[in-house]
Amino acid sequence: MSETILYNCKLDQQEQTFDIHVEDQVISRIEHHAKTPDDALDRHGKLVTVGLAESHLHLDKACILDRSTIEEGTLEEAVEQTGQAKEEFTEEDVYERAKNVIQMILPNGTTSVRTYVETDSKTELRSLKALQQLQKDVSHQVDIEMVAFAQNGLTTAPKTVKLLQQAFESGIKTIGGCPYKDKDPKAHINLVFKLAQEYNLNVDFHMDFDLQASNSSIPYMCEVMDRTNFKNKVSIGHVTKLMALKTDRRKDLEKMLADHDVSVCVLPATDLFLNGRDHEKLIPRGVLRPTEFDDLDLNAAISSNNILNAFTPYGDGNLLRMTNLYANVSQLSTDDEMRQCFEMITTNAFKILRKTRTIQVGQPADLVLWNTDSIASAVRKLPQALAGWKDGKKTFSNPAPIIY
Repeated sequence: MSETILYNCKLDQQEQTFDIHVEDQVISRIEHHAKTPDDALDRHGKLVTVGLAESHLHLDKACILDRSTIEEGTLEEAVEQTGQAKEEFTEEDVYERAKNVIQMILPNGTTSVRTYVETDSKTELRSLKALQQLQKDVSHQVDIEMVAFAQNGLTTAPKTVKLLQQAFESGIKTIGGCPYKDKDPKAHINLVFKLAQEYNLNVDFHMDFDLQASNSSIPYMCEVMDRTNFKNKVSIGHVTKLMALKTDRRKDLEKMLADHDVSVCVLPATDLFLNGRDHEKLIPRGVLRPTEFDDLDLNAAISSNNILNAFTPYGDGNLLRMTNLYANVSQLSTDDEMRQCFEMITTNAFKILRKTRTIQVGQPADLVLWNTDSIASAVRKLPQALAGWKDGKKTFSNPAPIIY
């Protein structure tokens, strides 16, 4: 087998530079750099990290901003306008828009994606089929995992339940729920866990997406997990309600999540855009701050959520930019905090995806070379991703600009 060697690379918080050897899709050796052969490419001490992971993304409804007319900028408006657009989705349309997003995120350093795919009476299985084809077509570039998602409720939508079941029978391993969009949130949660147990699924909820200091779904979700002795992975996204609670209550719910091994995913761009619309001054950020979870074993990730639609009318697929946004909004400043933010798009995000990615011998060679020399500076400065590898094979090259 041919060997790929990345000469003279920087690893975070290491003074020396290293040569990273890749064989058979994994990292085979890591050695202190001595000399770059004359016929090899020297990386000049640039930072190498694992590829990034989008743990909460909606590929199926990305890039439809031209089909929206945003006037209020609310969650309700976004759901309504996207629901209207979904009726016209075709397999070809979903495939091309989703592929466009993959082509955006890849040269920004992302190698793994968890995407939701809505399976309801409006889209039926068209979006699912499109993304399953895309999953195969880009597998050499990006790993795509799908979540069959009930955006608009379950308890009064028997057809959605049947479509979800068809999705699970086709190989989907995670069910996505949205209690706050169901007429009966508790019954919605019950049904999601019932299906998860029946098909041996992981669970991923959109949950507590508002700034009202009441009616959190977290206690009931944890109650159901206890009652059913649910052992598979559970994650929840948004969870902005926590920031509206008094500190003691917020900490109680955060501990409850940690005790039940529930991961949380922060979605800064969407949460900032949609929350706080009813405030005329001192508008709340409405973004969860998991960097305050130091005393808890509570896994937290950052993700893009939506790109160019009524939920988030901007985005370039740059997950590092999303991390920088989170750090800014959360008023973080130290190098340790920057590294903690980076973990939320790597180590922590991969935990949600049930994967491990580290720069160690034997690990998959999903790597990114950055135009900087440390993770802290990467989060602060948003350097260019210079090159990337998936399973040891180069997937993109993006040389640094030459200034004359």
